[in-house]
Amino acid sequence: MNPYAIPPALAALLNIALLGWVFSSAPRGAVRRSFLRWTLWLGLWNAWLTIGYNLSDAQEAFVWYKYFGAVIVRLLAPLFLHFIIAVTNSADKAINRRILQLAYASGIMFAVMDASTPWLMAGVRHYFWGYYPVAAKGDVLFGLSFFAIVLYAFRLLWQCLRTSTDHRQNQMKYLLGGLIICFGSAVTNFLPIYGISIYPVGNLMNSFYALVIAFAIIEYGLLDIRLVLRRSVVYGILSGGLTAVYLSLVAVLERLFGHYGIQESAAFYTAAFPLTVILAPAMKSRIEPFVDHAFFGGILHGPKPPPRTQDMALMGILATEMAHELAKPLTHIMNAGSRLERSIKGLPRENLRTIEKEVQRASEILDGFSMLSPERTLHRIAIPLTDLVEEAVTTLDLSEDKTLQLIRHFGAIPPTYVNPGQIVQVLTNLIQNAWQAMPEGGRLTLSIQPVTGDKNRPEAEISIIDTGRGIAPNILEKVFEPFFTTKHGQGGRGMGLTISRAMVERHGGTIEIQSPVTGTGGTRVVVRLPILSSEGSHEK
Repeated sequence: MNPYAIPPALAALLNIALLGWVFSSAPRGAVRRSFLRWTLWLGLWNAWLTIGYNLSDAQEAFVWYKYFGAVIVRLLAPLFLHFIIAVTNSADKAINRRILQLAYASGIMFAVMDASTPWLMAGVRHYFWGYYPVAAKGDVLFGLSFFAIVLYAFRLLWQCLRTSTDHRQNQMKYLLGGLIICFGSAVTNFLPIYGISIYPVGNLMNSFYALVIAFAIIEYGLLDIRLVLRRSVVYGILSGGLTAVYLSLVAVLERLFGHYGIQESAAFYTAAFPLTVILAPAMKSRIEPFVDHAFFGGILHGPKPPPRTQDMALMGILATEMAHELAKPLTHIMNAGSRLERSIKGLPRENLRTIEKEVQRASEILDGFSMLSPERTLHRIAIPLTDLVEEAVTTLDLSEDKTLQLIRHFGAIPPTYVNPGQIVQVLTNLIQNAWQAMPEGGRLTLSIQPVTGDKNRPEAEISIIDTGRGIAPNILEKVFEPFFTTKHGQGGRGMGLTISRAMVERHGGTIEIQSPVTGTGGTRVVVRLPILSSEGSHEK
């Protein structure tokens, strides 16, 4: 093999490995599809040059570069732009869709021209590393088109980086860094086409690009496959451990019972199997924390999945009925307490206030749970989500806290149909939690940006990020449980996050808590709400 063909061959292998990893592990969606297409084409480009460098006949090299390269090279830029539009959640903008369509149309046009005319490729030239294509006069137009599409894609990525925060920003930084390596070095691949004898190092640097993207996937969840990777590590260690235990048990059984005349090995292997199965759950429960700490820094230990929707709905229906039945006796108790309070002084009066307070608490708990009921009508109006965030900020009077740095990153999102009262209640609760997590001051970041959810539906992502100490794993897994609270001395009732999640889910959205978000702590709460039109705003 031509030694100069090793760099593109290595890059092709790394591209294929990255392709297979993402294909088998990443969740389905527009980002995954576009990333797979782009990485596949990048791998084909590297493989195309690997074979071209090894050809020893000029005519064979000409046919190979002209007809196989027609599609591979001409569609690289459109596929790259497609991936960037998907990963930056900018597919909903009409101008981006039109530019992407134009990019694909121009790529197909240049591919047809390359295969059927001599306008783009004049022949091949032999350099010290092997044969390489030579550009014709028409190839200048392709070069201009290629770089225009790539530069537009980088513009979208840079805009996303500037408006992103913390975790998302880190994803975009590594993606941008990897792509700068990829395309910055790819300039050297164009120079020999125009007769400049310089080895095209773009393929060699493409190997580093693949490694950077793999790091971004592992370290910052670029394509959301950290949990899949974690599960693979856990079950890999578990499989090896169980195998060692199984063989050890077989050896012990042979030593213990071999002298009784049981010489058939199958008996020992059969007897050891159920014992190994019994030990498996205990081993798995001990391996998972070890893997989290040793390989992932403990940050993958997220909350348990929420209770099933039907269970929450059943609880809501029950609470609605209870609230209806208990409304009168609770009202009578509060009224009677108010009358007695006016005529009694001293300690008994304080006891009456305690009774009223607890009655009010019982009423709020029942009303909160009733939000879970699908029978309760949810009235919606079209309103900008930025207005609701600002209302929550004003309600909490955050401007009075001079130790708090409040940062806003609000993307362009159309008004959507929500119940303003419920969403403000959710945001107020979440922002207050973040504020209270920083008693000595810190940075509170509020961001709103459009994203693409399941089934490619547009969603609004509201992020609330604090720089507090973070949430311990044993607490994080319980935060959505009813009546669980760490604010016993601050009047906490353990219902805020439970009710907030119920309200968000009634809107067809999701709520997720990530902690810690950095090496020093911090918590990120992400609320996703579907962006509904008037036709999709009716109660379901």
